[in-house]
Amino acid sequence: MTGKSKNVKKSEPTVAVQSKNEVTGTGFVVKIAVASVVFFLLQTLAHRGIEQALGSSHVFEETEPFFTIENFMDDADINELRNFLYEKRRFVTGLDAFSDDRGIEHIGEGVDADENGNCPKDLYRTEQGNCFIPGRFDIGKHFFLSGGLTGAKETYEKLLSSIYAYYGILPKDFIDTSAILQRLFERPQYVEAMDTLCRNHGQEDYYFKPTQVNIVLVTPGQDLPLHYDNGWFWGANRFTIPDYLTVAMTTSGLWDHLKIRQAQSVVYLHGSEEEPVFKHGGNYVFYPDGPGGKMRQLVPKRGMGVIMDGGQIPHGGQRIAEHVNVANHGSKDQFHRVEYQSNDTWYIMNDDDIISVVNTDDLRLSFVWRGLCFDSKEHADTYDSYPEIPLEEILDTFEADMKKRGVLPKNAPRPPPKEFAHTLIKTYISMPPQNVHNSLPFNYCILSKEYPWLKTILSPFCTDVQEYKRLNDELPPARPFCGGRMSTNCPEE
Repeated sequence: MTGKSKNVKKSEPTVAVQSKNEVTGTGFVVKIAVASVVFFLLQTLAHRGIEQALGSSHVFEETEPFFTIENFMDDADINELRNFLYEKRRFVTGLDAFSDDRGIEHIGEGVDADENGNCPKDLYRTEQGNCFIPGRFDIGKHFFLSGGLTGAKETYEKLLSSIYAYYGILPKDFIDTSAILQRLFERPQYVEAMDTLCRNHGQEDYYFKPTQVNIVLVTPGQDLPLHYDNGWFWGANRFTIPDYLTVAMTTSGLWDHLKIRQAQSVVYLHGSEEEPVFKHGGNYVFYPDGPGGKMRQLVPKRGMGVIMDGGQIPHGGQRIAEHVNVANHGSKDQFHRVEYQSNDTWYIMNDDDIISVVNTDDLRLSFVWRGLCFDSKEHADTYDSYPEIPLEEILDTFEADMKKRGVLPKNAPRPPPKEFAHTLIKTYISMPPQNVHNSLPFNYCILSKEYPWLKTILSPFCTDVQEYKRLNDELPPARPFCGGRMSTNCPEE
C-alpha cells in the first residue's frame, strides 16, 4: 500500500504540470496569436468595408499640383491684416457670409419657415426666412457620418456645435488694390504656382479673376470639414444654382468641356514670430491624388502659404483643440457669429445669447483668396454675359446619367426635389473616408438621431453636447453692433 501510495503521489503532480503546460504553453500561445490575427483581419475588413461605404476610392490619373511656401507673408503684413479683425469686429458663418449674392438656392424643395422661425428636418433657414437644403449639405453629410477628420464619436447635437467657421468678407478689388497682395504676387514661388495652375496647354499668358477674398476664424473645438470648393463653369456657378450642384458638376465629369480652372491661396495669420506653429493643432489636410489617394497633412504655421485648385482637391482642417468640449451652440437656424469686444476678447454668440468667450491667440486665422483662370482679360470679360445653363437642363443631365448608372429606375419619373437632391449628392459627391487617427471612420453615435432609443445604449461610447448655457448674466454686455441679419445691443433699435 505504501509503495502504491507513493506512485499515486508522484503521478498527481505530473498530471497537474501537463495540464498547466496545456494552458500556458506553446499551444495556448498559438491559439491566442491566431485569435488575435483573426480579430485584426475582421476589424480591418470591417474598417475597409465602412470606408468603401462612406467614402470614395477614386484616385486621379495624375497628382493634382499643390504648392506650400514657407514665410510667404512677412510679419508686418500679417499684423496689418490682423488689424482687419478688430476693425471688422463681426464674423459670421458661411451660410450668412455668402447669402447676399446668391441666385437660385434650391431645386424645388424650398418652403417658408413656420411661425416660430423653424424649418422642417434636413432644411435650413436663411436670413430671409426660407427653408431649403443648405448649399453645402454634402459637407455636413460626410462630417456627421464619419465624425470628421478626427474620427469623432459624437452625437448629432454635439457635432452640430463643432462645424462652425466664421468669415469676414473683403471686397474683390482688394486683390488689385492691396499693396500686401501685390508684394505676394511678385514672389517667384507664387508666380510658379499660378503659372502651373492657370496656364492652359502651354499658353503664354493667363488672367486671374478673383471670386472671393476673406479672413477665416476657427475657434477651439471646431472642425473645418473636408470639402471641395464650388465648381465654376461657363453658364453655371454658385450664383445660378445651389452650391452642391456646382460640386457635383465637377466630380461627375459631365461638364468638363465647360469647366473653368481655378486657384485658391491660403496664408496663416495666427501665432507669432517666436511661436509660429498654432498651439491648438488643426492640421491642414488634403488629397492631391484624389479621395482614394494618400492623405497629406501640413502643420499650419504663421506666414505659410498653401496654393492649389480647391475645386479639384478635397481638403479641410483638423479639429482645433480636440480636447475642448465645445459649448452647445443651440439651434442650427439661429444667428451664429463671433464678435470682438476688446483686449483680444471675443464673444461667440447665438442670437442674443453669449455662449462662449475666446482669446485672439486661441483663434486659427487664415487669409484666403480664390479666383478663376482665363486665357486673357478679354476672355474673362465675356464670362458674366455668357448664357446661363437652365437649372432644368442641368437636372435633366444628372437624371439621365443616374438612370444610365442604374441609380434611378429607367422608366420612372424623377423623384421629388428633396429626395432627388439627396440621391444626387450621394451619387456624385464622396469624400475621403480616412481620418488623421486612422480610427473607425463611421460615427455610430449619429444613429441616435434617427433612432432616439439608441442614445442611452450608446451613451458610454459617445460624447454628447453640453447643456445649453447662456452667459449673459456672467459677463459684461456685448458691445453694440448695428446692422446685418441681427443687431447686437444696438442703441438705435
